[in-house]
Amino acid sequence: TPDKPSPARKAVWLELLAAGVDLINTDDLEGLQQFLLEHDPVD
Repeated sequence: TPDKPSPARKAVWLELLAAGVDLINTDDLEGLQQFLLEHDPVD
């Protein structure tokens, strides 16, 4: 995935969530945490 916060990275993460992946590897753990809290697939 793209390293820096951007629309491209968000789009990749959204696709990964939609595909049901079990693991998203990133160096930006805080950014991923915030993204997952905002896009909780359970809600």
